Amino acid sequence: MARRRRRDGHLAHGSGAAAEDGEELIPVMRDEDTKKLLDFVRAKKDFSAIRDEALIRLYYNTGARLSEIGNLLLTDVDMNTQSVHLHGKGAKDRRVRFGAKTARAMSHVHAHRWRHNFAHEWHKAGGDTGDLMLLLGWSSEDMPRHYGASAAAERAQELQTSSASARTSDAMWPGPAEAQPARAGITVWCDRQGIELSRDQEQGHGQVCA
Repeated sequence: MARRRRRDGHLAHGSGAAAEDGEELIPVMRDEDTKKLLDFVRAKKDFSAIRDEALIRLYYNTGARLSEIGNLLLTDVDMNTQSVHLHGKGAKDRRVRFGAKTARAMSHVHAHRWRHNFAHEWHKAGGDTGDLMLLLGWSSEDMPRHYGASAAAERAQELQTSSASARTSDAMWPGPAEAQPARAGITVWCDRQGIELSRDQEQGHGQVCA
């Protein structure tokens, strides 16, 4: 459904792309449409459902632009005052309040993230899957299997990075044999600190290198 503003200043309803007098119609998201959208995301029963409900409610309560919500930082959200600091166009910042339901939805997002982090770190440290299921109240192995895979992938990435760093270090710092290659049949003169003298330096001031 869409609305247009008539010349007399009152709103008129319409369903076409434009009004009869040529004025463009403004799309309106009604409460029943928002409810249907919320019901749809809740049916997913996973973290994305919790995240999406918080986003929908935040948009609904604040009237913010897509970019304003997308660029939010944790420090922009104040749960004590139930408000959010929006960074608008042209550096025009503003603080907007949101409702209690939105605050609960956003709190659930953070709580779920901490729960995920707990499971991830448990597996990363080599914790037992059965113990994890007991601690987090899981009856299915699907969730611990998911976090076990993510922890294994992170361990593999850390091992690969460590191995690559060690190889680079070895290549940059050659051993003594590489630094001072043997030169058969050639007398090499060094100073008292064992540093090789150049050919144009007087050899009488040095000593034969070891």
